[in-house]
Amino acid sequence: MDNFRQLRIHISKKYLPIYQELTQNNIFTQNSEFFIFCVFVGERYQKRSMAEQKYALSQAITLSDYDRVALESLYLQEHNSLSTIKDTIELAEQYANGGIEYILEYVLHDLTYIDDGGNWRFNQGVENEIQIKLFDFTLDEKEAIPF
Repeated sequence: MDNFRQLRIHISKKYLPIYQELTQNNIFTQNSEFFIFCVFVGERYQKRSMAEQKYALSQAITLSDYDRVALESLYLQEHNSLSTIKDTIELAEQYANGGIEYILEYVLHDLTYIDDGGNWRFNQGVENEIQIKLFDFTLDEKEAIPF
């Protein structure tokens, strides 16, 4: 368990402003919530990618017991066996990276831009639209494949 306390969750640094704004605007209460959302969007659309310029988003300890079980189930589904929490988090990071790519391309594409530093950001004054689009996306997904 001590290893788990030291384990970090990484994302591509270019997506950090998106994570930060979603938590600052209370659309998600903590970064790990949006991370989990992205993991399962990535899994749903079978979109995985490695993080570029990794950034330590949060400690793995911020994941709830439910989150950990969901990620372990994802790993089990993928590999037909369980592994270390480190391997499980690494798989989740790939799916989360693919998931946020999907979200930015297909859900929030008209509300975002890439700044001069190559970081993704939201346009100013679109907080309500972000929340509505994510809510609509989630409802549409629930209708297509009930959770």
